[in-house]
Amino acid sequence: MRDFQDNVESKWLHLFMMTARVIQRFSERFTGRQSLAIWLLFGLAVMGSMTGCQTDDDNIQKEFEQEAYSTPSSITKTTFNGTVESRDSDDWRVSPYYSGLLTVQPPFPNPANPTQTVQLLVTIQSLDVLSRVRVWTFNPSRPSALWPVWNSTSLGPGILEIPMNPMNFAPSGSMSDIRTTHRIILTDQLDQVITYGDVQIQ
Repeated sequence: MRDFQDNVESKWLHLFMMTARVIQRFSERFTGRQSLAIWLLFGLAVMGSMTGCQTDDDNIQKEFEQEAYSTPSSITKTTFNGTVESRDSDDWRVSPYYSGLLTVQPPFPNPANPTQTVQLLVTIQSLDVLSRVRVWTFNPSRPSALWPVWNSTSLGPGILEIPMNPMNFAPSGSMSDIRTTHRIILTDQLDQVITYGDVQIQ
């Protein structure tokens, strides 16, 4: 289970245990059926609260994905060996669902030319909830807005190396469509966004 969910649930468990002690002392004053009714109402209230919290987490993820599927903008500039020269604070953030489970090194080189392989490195801390990674380009100005670039179902702990060929960044394959800034999006087995950022091909 994801780290942020573990933290939220541990807080709820702690609150549950503290409140349960109070309810237990209170319910000792009542008969068996009355005591059982009190416990059932308490359990339903806790379950409802946790469901509401999960909805909040889902909303945060949805907001992140809406930002991912937006028009490409500025880039995090990197050298051919991965040194970051300037950073776009919006690029290569890890989604709420995968926070603490992996880290992303910005792709390099960026910008690149059409003949250069662009490397993206993802360090995976846990594979409990990640069984597939897909890489897409997204450009709302073209007919095929979402275009597949790379796919892997053989994952292991450690560094996942993702080589991206700029010639595959656009459905048409034409240089005019390739020489631009592309939004790169990584998704998991449920097509949920893991991370995103922009790569410029000159």
